[in-house]
Order: sequence, then structure tokens, then C-alpha cells
Amino acid sequence: MRCSQALLGLLAGLTVGCTGAPHFPPPDPSDSTVPAHPRQAAPAARTSNVRFTSMVLDENSNLTLEGGERFRVRVDVMNTGIVPIEQALVSLSGQHMLLSLFSATTLSLPTLQPGEMKSVEFLATLPPALPDRKAELHVTVEESILHTKAPTQTLAVTIQPTGIKADDVDQIPASATDFQQPDTYLISIGVGSYRNQQILPRKFASLDAGMVANYFRSLGGLPASNVRLFQDQTALRADIDEALLTWLPAHVTKDALVIIYFSGQAMVNQDGEILLVPYEGSPATATRLYPLKDLESALSRLKANHTILLFDGMVSPLHSNPKAGNPSPRWGGSGSSTVRLISNDALSNGLEDDKHRHGLFTYYLLRALRGEADSNRDGAVTLGEVAGYVSQKVMWASKSQFGGNQHPFIFPPMKSDPLSSTLVLSKPAGIRGEEIP
Repeated sequence: MRCSQALLGLLAGLTVGCTGAPHFPPPDPSDSTVPAHPRQAAPAARTSNVRFTSMVLDENSNLTLEGGERFRVRVDVMNTGIVPIEQALVSLSGQHMLLSLFSATTLSLPTLQPGEMKSVEFLATLPPALPDRKAELHVTVEESILHTKAPTQTLAVTIQPTGIKADDVDQIPASATDFQQPDTYLISIGVGSYRNQQILPRKFASLDAGMVANYFRSLGGLPASNVRLFQDQTALRADIDEALLTWLPAHVTKDALVIIYFSGQAMVNQDGEILLVPYEGSPATATRLYPLKDLESALSRLKANHTILLFDGMVSPLHSNPKAGNPSPRWGGSGSSTVRLISNDALSNGLEDDKHRHGLFTYYLLRALRGEADSNRDGAVTLGEVAGYVSQKVMWASKSQFGGNQHPFIFPPMKSDPLSSTLVLSKPAGIRGEEIP
């Protein structure tokens, strides 16, 4: 168990080690009737070889359950006897309001060998609006064959109507250990400073690229070997070419999903063509820019099952021409099969959120991936859900918080490509109740 879970263990009044399994203190033979504190587990009954600890883990780790928040009840069960326990049942009871939020209130454990510990988690999501209240959950563990029970443990919880705090996005969420995507590849590029100092910097582009890479490794189930990260000075055109033209072709198969994330700047020529700006990019030298059509051409040659481009940043004219007017960027005019989720549908400064220290588009992209876009609450965050969530949130925030007008869009529209809309991008840990090996 991680050190960060030690604080959460306090909710159940438990002693949790920072480097190993939970510490189970020996029972006092002279006192087997001490009542359990509302936040503390009672000693295990001597008639049962089952001993367990239980705790409530909330999504933002503040020990308070808030409206709209996901939470879980984790139960670690140990066989302290000398013979196997063929089957143990873990059950929740308590107020109907809380119990109704769980998809299951009884979970079974397979055979527990002597000295072995296994865990289960019960998962739930609170509705957005709830009154302040105190509540209790009761946890019991029974040996099914012998019909013996360990003493019930009571978990006291506090519920508040407030939503998820807005400052947790930089805490890399726990990975879903059963969700792996070995055929998904990510190239994450963030350019915030440029060799040509006349190009306006992007304060959070490099940070955003690193955070997106972390999220896909954690929540997206990508092996570290499937991720390439380029930030500032390492985001040269030659570096990007190497990843697109050498690294990806050596690994990608026909079943692969390839994701390109680019945070920084793009320029638009008079024909509306999009030119991405790498670290050495300069509007005075077109060969130092990276045409979007070249990137998408490289992706099309991979013959991957699906390819996605995520862009967050500033989009400006390559050369301003007052007489001809500024061109409109043609994000969707290349005939490429790549699905593009773009931070704005027109020339734009690309809003950056100083409060959260992210590009506005990327901030809500991260919140989407961590589970907030999971509109049907099935535990999987799809591309269609991400696109809808990000578009809605960015449009709202740009207007209400910045007095701007930023409109993310996806091309081609999901209606014309329904298979792409179902692509699973992330599965936050702890959404489903199941055994943890």
C-alpha cells in the first residue's frame, strides 16, 4: 500500500504501513468485547480466522465525500489461521441512501491460503446535489463454509454538497491495473519557449505535454515504452520526424491506436494550411515549420486502426495581409482519416488558465480523462465523451471566466465516424467493484 494511503486509513482508525501491507495488531486475549470506535475497526473475533481492515478512499483525498465525487470502500482481508479459507464474503450495510449508490454490496473472495491477504473494493458515485449529513457504513466478512464472522467494522463518513475541488488535476490519478492498451501509442509535444524569441511563449505548453503523457500512462493503460515526450528544446522538427517516420512504423500494427498531442502554436498561410511551430520554428523560414499535412501523411502511412490529433494552443496568420484579410484555418480540409480534437475553430490566442497553470483546453482534457467525462458511468472514458465534455466546459469557462469565446471542435464529426466515438481513452482506477489480486 502506498504512503499516500496512510492518511486515508485514518478514516477507519487503522494503522497503515508506508512500505508494505496493513499492520494487523494482535488481539488482546483478555479483552475481546471492546466496542469499535466509529472510525476504528473492532478486534477480530477469536472464533474466526478472518481478520480485516476497511477504509473509505475519496477521489480528492480530503476525507469528505462531496457531491458528484467518486469514492470507494476498500477491504483488506487476511487469513490468520493454519488452514485455507475456501470462500469469504465481504458485505456492506448501512443507510439505504448510501447503499443504493453501489453497484454491489456483497463481493466474494477466492480461496485464502494461511497468512494470505486479498482485497476488494466497493465503488460508488455521489449525486451532484446532497445535503450536509453524517452517515455510517458497516463492513462484515464471513467465512461462507464455516458461517463464522469477524466483528463488524463501522466507517463514519461526512457528506457535503460541494463538487470536486478544482486543484486536484495535477495529482496523477491511480492507474487501473486491469486496463492495459499495449497497442496504443502516444507522441506528446509541448513547446512553450522558442529559439526565435520574437515568437510569443506559451507558459504552460511544456508542462501540459508532460501531464498528458503521465495521464495516458496512468489512466490510459499505455506502457512507458509506447510514449514519446518532446518538450521545448527537444521538440525539433527532426525529433518529431524521427518519432513519426522511424519509431512508430517499427512498432505500430493494423490494430493500433496512435495519439498525437501538440501544445504550442500553429500558423496559417493564405491558403488556410496549418503549420505547426516546433522549437526552432520561424515564420520567416517555412522549412522550419511543420505542415499539418506532413504529419497526417506520416500517420496515414502507418495503416493504424485509428489515429487522433489533440491540439491546444495559439493559432495565428503566418503573414498578416490587411488587404486580403486573415485566412481561416483548414483543420478539416486535408482528406486525412485522422480524428482531430482542436482547442478552437478559428484564429485564436488559445486561452491559458493562470489559476490552474494549464492551457484551458488541456485542463479540461485532463479532467475528462480522470473520469469526469464518463457520462454513462460505465467506468470507461471514450473519445466521444471527451469531445463533448471538453467542448462544453471550454466554451463555458472561456465566456464566464475569461470573457472570451473559445470553441473546441472535433473533425470529422462523431456522427460521421461512430466507431471513433467509442474508442476508450482512459479507465480511472476504482470505478468498478472487483477483486484486487
